[in-house]
Amino acid sequence: MTNHYGALGVGFGATPDEIRAAYRAKARETHPDRGGSADTFGRVQAAYRLLRQPRERAQYDRALRAWLAAHGGVLCPVCGEANRTPPEEVRSCATCDHDLPTRPRTASDRAAQVSDRIRDRASVLSDAAGERLAGVGDRLVAELGDLLSDGLDKGIGAVRRRLGLERRQR
Repeated sequence: MTNHYGALGVGFGATPDEIRAAYRAKARETHPDRGGSADTFGRVQAAYRLLRQPRERAQYDRALRAWLAAHGGVLCPVCGEANRTPPEEVRSCATCDHDLPTRPRTASDRAAQVSDRIRDRASVLSDAAGERLAGVGDRLVAELGDLLSDGLDKGIGAVRRRLGLERRQR
């Protein structure tokens, strides 16, 4: 499978601006008029055409992740190069010497890791949601008296107008 991230020298999490900047730098570096090869320049252009479009990039990311999982590889988060990593062994990227993440030994190990990540994320979201709801509840209690009073005044006023009744003087 073609590694478009490696062609541009960016990691999986690169932003559109980072991808654009990497493309421009690689295009200058690999352009045939500047001493680069037409083949390499073509790979850089193809990578940019695919990665700049969000829908195509998402489809490509899914396919690349599946391919990496099937072949026991990991992508370098810095330069985007695909590397083989033996289970439970931290190694460096062959291209940029950046530390690579370990890959789980079995499917159950991977499932446990995903489950832990989901549980951690749910806990963080739950805490944040609880704090936000508490703040909303406090504001609602503080404003409830005014809301009820204004609502009743408007509602009673609307009923009086519909019935053609004048407001009583007190």
